[in-house]
Amino acid sequence: MPATPAIVAEGIGLLPGCVAEAVDDVRRAVFLVHTPAFLRRADDARQGLTSMTRRTSDPERALANLQRRNELLAGHIRTEARRRGMRVVDVDGRLTLNRAVQLVEEQFGLAVLP
Repeated sequence: MPATPAIVAEGIGLLPGCVAEAVDDVRRAVFLVHTPAFLRRADDARQGLTSMTRRTSDPERALANLQRRNELLAGHIRTEARRRGMRVVDVDGRLTLNRAVQLVEEQFGLAVLP
């Protein structure tokens, strides 16, 4: 049994440097990282403007800045995770949930269910 838990990180809240300190082996971590195109499609599906951006003096600019920030953070996470030898799975909208689960199961040596 590994000394540290397996970590599946998704989104921009958990950085690779923090994960590296929490695992005894980088193979115990997987990062699900959204591509810029996926992030834009997700924003479009949510009608773009959020309650946060609507409260600003320039909602369109606030949304563009928020989208750019998310893209930069996703790129940083992708680069840093790979640099540290951690697995990165790009979430681009083509990856099915079943395939994502299968990739995580394979990474951690879990039994793959049909």
